[in-house]
Amino acid sequence: MRRAVWLFAVACAPTPAPDVPPAMSAHDLLVRASLDVRGARPSVTELDRVAADPDAVDDMVADMLRDPRFPGRVRQLWSEVFRTQVDGFMVIASDVQLDDEAAWVRSGGEEPLRILEEVARADLPWTTLVTGDWTMADSVLAGVASVALDAAPDGDEGWVRAHYTDGRPAAGVLATMGWNLRYTSTLSNMNRGRANAAARVFLCQDFLSQPIDFAGGVDLRDPERVARAIAEDPSCVACHRTLDPLASHFYGFWAQDSFDPAEALRYHPERERTWRNVSGVAPGYFGSPRTGRLDLLGRDLASDPRFARCAVDTAWSLLVRAVPARADEDALIVVRERFVTGGGTPRALVAAVLDTSAYRAGPTATTGAPRKLVTPDLLADQVEDLTGFRWTRDGADLLAIDAVGVEEKREDRGAAWTGFRTLAGGADGDTVVTSATLPSVPLLLVQARLAEGAASFAVGRAAAGGSALSLFGDIDVASVPTREDAARAVQGLYLRVLSRRVDVDAPEVTELLALWDAAHAIRQDPREAWTTVLTALLRDPSF
Repeated sequence: MRRAVWLFAVACAPTPAPDVPPAMSAHDLLVRASLDVRGARPSVTELDRVAADPDAVDDMVADMLRDPRFPGRVRQLWSEVFRTQVDGFMVIASDVQLDDEAAWVRSGGEEPLRILEEVARADLPWTTLVTGDWTMADSVLAGVASVALDAAPDGDEGWVRAHYTDGRPAAGVLATMGWNLRYTSTLSNMNRGRANAAARVFLCQDFLSQPIDFAGGVDLRDPERVARAIAEDPSCVACHRTLDPLASHFYGFWAQDSFDPAEALRYHPERERTWRNVSGVAPGYFGSPRTGRLDLLGRDLASDPRFARCAVDTAWSLLVRAVPARADEDALIVVRERFVTGGGTPRALVAAVLDTSAYRAGPTATTGAPRKLVTPDLLADQVEDLTGFRWTRDGADLLAIDAVGVEEKREDRGAAWTGFRTLAGGADGDTVVTSATLPSVPLLLVQARLAEGAASFAVGRAAAGGSALSLFGDIDVASVPTREDAARAVQGLYLRVLSRRVDVDAPEVTELLALWDAAHAIRQDPREAWTTVLTALLRDPSF
C-alpha cells in the first residue's frame, strides 16, 4: 500500500522546469546583434553607452535595424537559402560579349538577392518577393538582360530598380534571369528543379529531402520506364503529383538550348503551354487546378499559410543558427504574430527573432557561452569595417566565391582562379548548401591570411595618416612608443577589435606587448610590430 502511495506521489509530482539558459549580458547582446544586423562590431561609443546603461540595449538594437547596412545583411543571410550565387552558369561571359566572367557570375547570382535587399531597404512586405513586377539590375545586367532601368546605375557596383521588357509575368524573384540561370532545366527534368526551389525557399518544402521507398526494378537510364514509374509507382507518385503541376508554371523559361543566351536569358510567352507536349501534366497548386501563369503561382505562394511560417523558420535558422525544434513552437508563434502584425517586412521579421530568448541565450554551467561561427561574408565585412581592407582579386571578393572557370564545361571558359568561400566555412549554393557551424583547419588558415593582409593594410594606412588611425588611438605607428602609450593602444585595440574591456596591466595586454617587442626585434620597424599585434587580434578565436 505504501508503495502504491509513493508511486502515486511521484506520478503527481510537478515536472522539473527545463534548464532555460539565462539571457546574455547587454554587452554580449549588443555585439551579437551588431554583427548580425550590420555586419560590423559596435563602436566604442556604443559599448560605452551599454556599459553605463544596460537597459538601453533594446533601443540600440532597434536603431540597428534602421541602419543603412541592414538591407545588405539581409541579402547576405538569405544567400544561403536562395543558393543563386554559384560559381558559373551555362551561359558564360563571352557568350554575352563580356570579358569579366567573375562580374557576370556575380551579377547574375545576386539579381534575386538584390530584390530582397531592396524589399528590406524600402520596408516592403515579404510577399513582394514573389509578386513584384520589377527587378534589380546593375551595369552588367543592363547590357545583357531585356530590362529597362528606372534610373542610371551609380557606378559599376550600383544596383537600381528595373523592369523586364520581354513579356515575363510579375512574379518577383521567380521571374528573374538570375533565378532561372541558376535553376535550369533539361528535357527530362521538366522544370522540376525550378519548382522545387520555389517550394523550398518560400514554403520550406523541399521535395528532395523527402524519403523515397523505391520498389526496385526501375531502370533510371530508360526515359520511358522512368515516366511510367512517375505516373504509376506509388513511391514516385506521392511527390510528383504535387511537384509536376508546380513545374508546369515555368515553361515560359523553357530553353531549346540552355547555352544559347538568346534562349536562356529571355522569357518566351509563346511557350507557356509547352507542358502539353513535354510533361503532359496540367498546372496546379497542391491539388487545385491552375492556368499555369507564373504570376498566379506567385500569388498562390504569397497567400499560402506556409509562406509566413517558412519566412519565420528560415530567419530563426539563419539568426539563431539552429533548426527550429518542437520546443521552440511557442516562441515561433509569437515571432509569426509580430512578423505579420508588423507589416510582414524583413525588418519586422528580424526584429521579432532578435527578441526571442533563443537568440539572447547566455552561457550555462553545462554548455558555456553559446558561440556562433561567423560566415565568410560576415568575417569579411567586420574586417573591412575595422581596417578598410577587402580581400579581392580582379574585382572579385575572394570570400564570396570559390572558383571562376575551374569546371571546364566549355573550352572557351577561360583561365581558372579560386576564392575561399567554402574553405572559410561558407556555402556555394551547389555542392555545399549550408554554412559550417564549427571551425575547421581551412577556416583558420583563411582567417590567418586575411588577418595578415588586413593588418598590414590598416597599419600602412595609419602610417599615411588615414582613417585607420582610430584603431591605434594617437599612436604614431612608425615610431617606437613609450610603454604606457603602447599599453593604452593595445587596450584600445582589444575594445575595438574584440569588443572586450581589459586593464592596461592585464595579462592579455602584457602578452601582446611582448609580441610587439619580439616582432620589433626582428626588423626594428614599429610598423611591422603593430602589424603583428593586430594580426594576432584578428586571428583570435573570439573574432
